[in-house]
Amino acid sequence: MNRYRQHEKRKIGVEYLRIVSMLLIVANHFLLFTGVLDNVKPFTISYYIVWLLEAIGYVGVDCYVLISGYFLIQSKFSWKKVLGLIGEVWFYSVVILVCLIVTKQGIYSSAQILNAFLPVSTRQYWFMTDYIILYILSPFINIGLQNLDQKQFKKLLLILLILFSIWDIFPGQQTGVQRGYSLYWLIVVYSIGAYIRLYSREGQARIWKILYIVCIVGMLGSKVIISACARIVPGVESYSEIFYSHSSIFVIGSAVALFMLFKDKQNRDTRFEKWILKISPLTFGVYLIHMNANLAKIYWGQLKYSLDANSYGIFLWYIVSTVIVFGISTIIDQIRNIGVKQIKNIFMRK
Repeated sequence: MNRYRQHEKRKIGVEYLRIVSMLLIVANHFLLFTGVLDNVKPFTISYYIVWLLEAIGYVGVDCYVLISGYFLIQSKFSWKKVLGLIGEVWFYSVVILVCLIVTKQGIYSSAQILNAFLPVSTRQYWFMTDYIILYILSPFINIGLQNLDQKQFKKLLLILLILFSIWDIFPGQQTGVQRGYSLYWLIVVYSIGAYIRLYSREGQARIWKILYIVCIVGMLGSKVIISACARIVPGVESYSEIFYSHSSIFVIGSAVALFMLFKDKQNRDTRFEKWILKISPLTFGVYLIHMNANLAKIYWGQLKYSLDANSYGIFLWYIVSTVIVFGISTIIDQIRNIGVKQIKNIFMRK
C-alpha cells in the first residue's frame, strides 16, 4: 500500500484502483468479521451472493501490491519513506488505544499496550510489517528483476506462480506462503507488478475482462462444487475455500486483470478526478484505522450480534457499513494529514 511513491505524474486509473481496492477490502472484512460467511445457509440465494461478493472483494490486497511493484521498480529508495510508513502505523496504533482507554472501551493488558506501542515488530498489522520489509528489500529485488530479459522474467513468474499459487494448495505441500499472508507472496505480486511496468502493452481490454470474469466464476464455482461434494464425502468441506486466498491463482488472476483494466485510463483533469487524487492517498489510513485489532473487535463485534446473515437486508448493511467505515476513516486521515503539516510548518519556522 504505497502512498509514498515517486513524484511522477499520477495515473488516474491507478488512483481509482487504490480507492476501489480499499472499498473491496473493507467490504470483505465486513463479511468476515460480522460472521456473515460462517452463518449464511448453504445453497440459498443469499449464499451464492455472499460468496460471489467475497470472490470479488478478495483482490484488494493483491491490487495494492501490484501498484507498488508497478511504481517501485523504477523508483528511488528512501529511508525517509520507511520512517514515514512506520510513523503512520505507530500513530494509529497508539492513538486508537489511548482513545479506547480514555473512553473506557474495554480493559487492556500490559501485553496489548506493549503491542500497540510496537505495532510493526509485533505484527499488529500483518500486511504492514511484511510490506515495510518488502519496501526495504525493494532496491535489491529491483536489481535482480532488471537484470532479467523478458523471457527470463516470464519463466521466473511462471515458476513462482506454480510453486505458490498451484503447488501450495495441495494437502501437505507447504511452501511457507501461508495462503498469501506472508512476505514471500508480497514479493511474488510485487514482481508481477514490476513486469507489467516494464513489458506490458496497452489495450486488450476484452481479454482482461474475460480473465476477470473467469477467475471470479472459478472462485465461486470451486466453493459451490466442493461444498456440494462435502455432503457425500466427509472431510472435503475443509477444502471448500481453497481458492479463496491471496495466493490463489484465481485471486491473482483477477487482480492482474483489474489492474490492467484500470491502469491505462487517461487523465482528463475533471473536478471529480481531482477529488480522486485527493482521496486515494488516504486509503492507507483507512486500512490502519479499520483493521486496528482493538477497535475492530468493538464495531465489528457489535454488528456481528445484530445482523441476520440470511436476510436480504444484510446486503444493505454490506453497502452502508463499507461506505461509512471508508468515509469516516478518510476524514480522520485527512485531519491527521492537516495536523502533521501544521506541526511541520511550526518547526520549519523555528
